[in-house]
Amino acid sequence: MTFSYKFKISLNAYSFNTPLLDGKTTLFDVLDFCARYNFDAIDPTGYYFQGYPNVPSDEYINDFKRKA
Repeated sequence: MTFSYKFKISLNAYSFNTPLLDGKTTLFDVLDFCARYNFDAIDPTGYYFQGYPNVPSDEYINDFKRKA
């Protein structure tokens, strides 16, 4: 049996847990990292969004989506 799959690589923001929680990096920095190393996707994880546990502003979400 032969399979022909293209696996896609995704990064979970938890990989940057300490610098994200310490404020030394942002989710936008994580997006830059993903772009630099050719990740196909990112799982940003809700508790890393600005202002958590409050819902981030539409502007923040739209900026994040545009950059992604």
